[in-house]
Amino acid sequence: MTTPRVFGCVGAQLIICAVACGQTFNKRFDPFHQGYEQVAFGIERNGENGFAVTGTGYFDDSVYLYTIPFLLRLDANGQVLSENKMIGGLSSIYGGGWSNSSQRTRDGGILIGGSTYNPGDIQNGAIIRFGPTGDSLWIKEYGDGVGEWIGRAAIQTKDQGYLLCGETASIGVVDGFLIKTDSLGNEQWRRTYGEPQWVDYITSVDTTADDGFFVGGNFRISQFNSELRVIRTDANGEPLWTKLWGGPYNEPVAQVFTKANGNALVSGTWGYAPDFAAARIYMAELNASDGSIVWQHEYGPSIDICTLYSGKEVRPGEGHIATGYAFEPNTNFFKGQLLRTADNGDSLWMRNYFYYDSLMTDGVGEFKDVIPTTDGGFIACGFTWGSYTGPTPPNYSQDAWVVKVDSLGCIVPGCNGPMGITSQITNMGYALNVYPNPVRDLLHVGIKLPIGFKTEGPLVLTIVTTDGKLVRQESLPTSAWDDMQIDVTGLLVGTYTIHLSDAHTWIAGKKFVVE
Repeated sequence: MTTPRVFGCVGAQLIICAVACGQTFNKRFDPFHQGYEQVAFGIERNGENGFAVTGTGYFDDSVYLYTIPFLLRLDANGQVLSENKMIGGLSSIYGGGWSNSSQRTRDGGILIGGSTYNPGDIQNGAIIRFGPTGDSLWIKEYGDGVGEWIGRAAIQTKDQGYLLCGETASIGVVDGFLIKTDSLGNEQWRRTYGEPQWVDYITSVDTTADDGFFVGGNFRISQFNSELRVIRTDANGEPLWTKLWGGPYNEPVAQVFTKANGNALVSGTWGYAPDFAAARIYMAELNASDGSIVWQHEYGPSIDICTLYSGKEVRPGEGHIATGYAFEPNTNFFKGQLLRTADNGDSLWMRNYFYYDSLMTDGVGEFKDVIPTTDGGFIACGFTWGSYTGPTPPNYSQDAWVVKVDSLGCIVPGCNGPMGITSQITNMGYALNVYPNPVRDLLHVGIKLPIGFKTEGPLVLTIVTTDGKLVRQESLPTSAWDDMQIDVTGLLVGTYTIHLSDAHTWIAGKKFVVE
């Protein structure tokens, strides 16, 4: 028989959670349930508390296998309200292709920038429109009937029209483009940007404080070096200034977002070695008047492969949230990443996330977009595509992945602070169980880890208040995990969280109430 272990608890003052708490969840979605691959490229609000996730996936109508744009409408808890799609005859349609590819329109609908692939190897840029209830409204294509025009993102302009950005191989080697339309998608003008002998990408665009646009992308200045590029244009797409900067190695594209103060927020990567072998994630703010750098920061260690795909202002003057992925040292697989900064770019917290369940212990994934939520938290979308070490369990496909966290980036409130943990498993809540709940004297704790689970150092139990203040922390014995007992008689009445972690990774957490 296993002897229960009793932990003592130090007294703690209960502090009621304010912005840190909020609904959190971790979900993977296989739209239309056919087992094909999907990628979520954008996330927007759907009504006051819901969400709209957009992306691209395969769809089999029993005659053809297409790639199609999808729109998932979710409620505040991540439950699916509707699954919507856009099918274009014999054309494959791509809803996105880099990140932050969608936008909520003023009528409550969803706008996506993407591409179509037509018979004869003709690829056109595309603007895709869904209505407020998820109904497919229309798709318009833009190209020249000969070459390749790839759409990356679209926005609604101040005159109720639309603007599509991307790149084309019809002019020069590869040039960036903007295509402006009216409210019905009829083309009004197009502009291309770049040098004939080099590759030029445009992956993001946003409206400026006046009627112009910030355009973000990449410019390859040599075979082995590409740099960040931001262009400010007037209302007709004519450049007012161009900012080109970077180090001696490759920097991926500059993703732009217009802040409330009118300046451009830039998210990306700073290279430190050829072929992206070493890099740090990077953010900057550019002055709207001339493109000069207001501030710039690099974050985290220099690692093999990382980037920020999308950055947004949380609220005016309250800093930023950005997302992407990191190939962390000593973990050897891609993890979704969130970075929270102050308004001057100083780091507040940075956390990595990966998918884990009873069948798959190292779910590889990336985040492509993120938005702040009305409860003070954040929600990110992307995709998870299977086990890094393999084999991926049967019936697991590459799926859209959505993770909702609180204001401190926690799956369960209280993951911050005392543990010093930045990496979180997103789907292993079953590993930690507590009872009774509410509790008056002894809290029973049971831990059940999957077979083959590997830890870095000893397991640790940590109890914190709902705002992250440490109550108790203790390493666990190597056995007797099925029924441990924690004496909570020294705690004030209120809500706490208990967390299970090892030296580097947050594994699971649960709330409990002392009465």
